[in-house]
Amino acid sequence: MVKDENLKIISALRDALSKNENVALCIIVEKEGSGPRGPGAKMLVYPDGRTVGTVGGGPFERMVIKEAIKAIKEGKSKVVKYAFREDNVPLGVYRTGLICGGILTVFIDVFNPKPRAIIFGVGHVGKPLAKILASLGFRVCIVSDNPKRANREEFPEVDEIIVDKWDNVIEKANISEKDYVLAVHGAIEYDYKVLKRAIERKAKYVGLLGSRTKVSKLLERLEREGLSKDSYIGRLYAPVGLDIGAKTPEEIAVSIAAEMLMIDRKASGKHLSIVK
Repeated sequence: MVKDENLKIISALRDALSKNENVALCIIVEKEGSGPRGPGAKMLVYPDGRTVGTVGGGPFERMVIKEAIKAIKEGKSKVVKYAFREDNVPLGVYRTGLICGGILTVFIDVFNPKPRAIIFGVGHVGKPLAKILASLGFRVCIVSDNPKRANREEFPEVDEIIVDKWDNVIEKANISEKDYVLAVHGAIEYDYKVLKRAIERKAKYVGLLGSRTKVSKLLERLEREGLSKDSYIGRLYAPVGLDIGAKTPEEIAVSIAAEMLMIDRKASGKHLSIVK
């Protein structure tokens, strides 16, 4: 029975990772005295509180689920101890309210899949950008309507290549709320379609390459077509990238990648130097 339960948990974990979902695997790693289950008991926890498997049920399991959800949000694995007694509870150990008498140690292992970066456009900026993002740990997806330029020979480092007519290819990319979307094609109409769809799909980050004039025109068009500022504020970065004085396509790619990394790590983008 334990073997079947473990297989279900492993299968669910693989499925979650294939869908780029954040989950936490909770494992009892130590048992002192009496407790509902022993070392090796596992439970997979999703951000919404769903579970696969069990570490013992009852209030103890509910406490583990709560801590796992918190760990998923923080993006950090942790070790947590739970006491099944009222007296002699060490500092830092959670009280479960149960009186089995023991203490269980649970390792909450958080799985945060690599963020997906979808690059629409394989021009001068798209190519170095794909290479940089792949080296930074992003799952890179290249999207284009040009099979001669979007292929494994040109982009050996990317995870996915989608090629089709432009209207079709945008839908095939299947933009999600966790994705980083980059409209770097260059043609206004193409970039606008990507921009609009990414906003509609509530992508985590939408970067638009272009001049301030181009950006202003596209923002006005979004407004006319029913997408107000509230629908993209805090998610749309246009013109995309940090101001590092970039001139060449490679330098522009660096400025974009730096901005994406800053967003992904929730960093400030300020200088680290302490010299004044």
